[in-house]
Amino acid sequence: IVDRVALGEWPYLRPSVNPQAHSEELGHLMQRCWAEEPSDRPEFSHISVLLRKQN
Repeated sequence: IVDRVALGEWPYLRPSVNPQAHSEELGHLMQRCWAEEPSDRPEFSHISVLLRKQN
């Protein structure tokens, strides 16, 4: 990571997740939460609603 940053690159630091380990809706939510652009990330109130639906 340090070498890539020193070269002016920004390393992609998003985890990989097994799509069979969760619902499609939860997977989509995780991807939106990891968006590079903060304005593309969901509001916490939206996250809370979706997580409550999962339980």
